[in-house]
Amino acid sequence: MPRELGCADEYSAAIHFQGGRRLHLRLPRLTACSWGRTLDDYSEASVTVPKSRIPRDCVPGLGQIRPWSHELTVYRNGGIVWQGPLIEPEENRTEIVLPARDMISWFDRRVIANEFRKGSAPVDTGEMLWQILTATFPPGNVYNNPGISEYMEVHRDTPSRQVFPETIWPGSQTVGEVVRELIKSGIDMYTLGRKVFMVPDTYATSRAPYRLTGDDFTDDISVIMRGLDTATEGFAIADQSMDPGGQVPPGGNPNNPPPTFAKYPSEANDDQATIPWFGRITQFTDAGQQVEPSALADVARSLREYGWPTPMTVQVPDGAALSPRAPVTIGQLVPGRPFRVSLDDYVFPTSELFRLSEVEVSWTQDTVEQVQISLNTQRENPNEQTGGTSGG
Repeated sequence: MPRELGCADEYSAAIHFQGGRRLHLRLPRLTACSWGRTLDDYSEASVTVPKSRIPRDCVPGLGQIRPWSHELTVYRNGGIVWQGPLIEPEENRTEIVLPARDMISWFDRRVIANEFRKGSAPVDTGEMLWQILTATFPPGNVYNNPGISEYMEVHRDTPSRQVFPETIWPGSQTVGEVVRELIKSGIDMYTLGRKVFMVPDTYATSRAPYRLTGDDFTDDISVIMRGLDTATEGFAIADQSMDPGGQVPPGGNPNNPPPTFAKYPSEANDDQATIPWFGRITQFTDAGQQVEPSALADVARSLREYGWPTPMTVQVPDGAALSPRAPVTIGQLVPGRPFRVSLDDYVFPTSELFRLSEVEVSWTQDTVEQVQISLNTQRENPNEQTGGTSGG
């Protein structure tokens, strides 16, 4: 298999029955193919078959395919890179287009069978995900499991634990709704081939990042000095005016005290908040709710640590196309994996750590394979993380 991106020798596809094991038919030579990998959601794929190339003995089989009952399998150089249920096959006078979604799309087609009661003991997020998926897609049950449980990799022992403010009743939500809420607490979800992964977000980022430079992209990459995020001092306040009933007393009421605040550097080290040639540049945020003093101090510290020295960020456009010479392979483009993008030859040289959020691969019979990626920065403004109101 070629190492270089964009150098696939061949793309082909087949239709399998639900479950992905039993072959229905192999598709004739394709004129176009696209597929992807997505972090925390399902990915999509599509193939185009010209009707002029369909042998007579294939016509009955193509006429029998049905959404969800059949699956699209995409092969790159003879190896499976993508598999999932057909969604909305489309035919016109000259061609047949077969779009599909990966196995995570089944989560939105099942309602939750588990019950999680309000106030119950905390449970590992991974354990809850395991319970939900094995109850929804029982291993070996061909009528209720379209081949998910046998292939999934769910880490049951995870750093985060869940406590529910409200009871989740069987049948009250789709599996997709519950799963997408649970993975917000530090779980990466994605599909490779047909295998669904649910692993801690530290699973991939603990590895050494792959390194890319500006020459590894065919699109333009930018460096931005984040002057609006610059801070020699972090200042955070929290609203302490809520009474036990949740009502805000009118101004002047003894129960309406001034907001609690924290600053970093602290009063004892206030001279460190002024920098020669910069002076004092305060980054202010209002948490807008009751916050423990220690947590508020952490917010103030994070504003300063993010804002000084002035943040330099690398802006990689969504769907940026990788050069065929980029030092990565298709197999290394796994959602959640860390990538360091370095621009050492710029006037403002910098580098930044990202996580891979999406891969989109496209190919036609007249063009070379194109690989596009989307990256999420690892270094976020604390105001964006906490949802606070910034003064900048």
